[in-house]
Amino acid sequence: MIYGLIPFTRMEPGRGPDLPPGANFLWLCEPGRDAEFALYEYEPVDTQPLPETIQPVSNELSRLIDSAKSYPPAIAFACRDLERSDCSDRAQFLATYEERLRFHFDRRRDSGCFLAEAIVGTIGYKRAGEKYWIVRYVPERIGEEIVWLADDYFVYQDSIDHFKVDPVSLARVLWRKRNPE
Repeated sequence: MIYGLIPFTRMEPGRGPDLPPGANFLWLCEPGRDAEFALYEYEPVDTQPLPETIQPVSNELSRLIDSAKSYPPAIAFACRDLERSDCSDRAQFLATYEERLRFHFDRRRDSGCFLAEAIVGTIGYKRAGEKYWIVRYVPERIGEEIVWLADDYFVYQDSIDHFKVDPVSLARVLWRKRNPE
């Protein structure tokens, strides 16, 4: 696997990474909605040379991403942090992503996030019987929503009834409204 910044190109529907046909890739993060590039995990096609459009990340960031795969919320949270920024400079984006990924990965023990089994599946992204990371519990919403991560690091929300969860674990990820000051 190679991690790198890849520019977007127009495709049907919308846009996607500028890669050769048949390339395997996974979107990891982009610096906001108007970005011209994104960070991808890319698997080269057979023995083809690395496309010129890819700007590989440093070995240090590559190792950090590999480590963070053992705690996917770090990848999702780092991406959330970057999507809220307007970081169009590639070097600044990579430096900020690395800092935010390290920040969330280093705080994994204190995050409260936990794995729970899905009891209701949804075609395409959630399979009953599989375990997913639960990152937030919002009891004030209709259906008492659970915020969880799919295998592609995207964040989704579903009813609490979709997962086997216990009250102690839920308390660790309880979302509380901030008191106005």
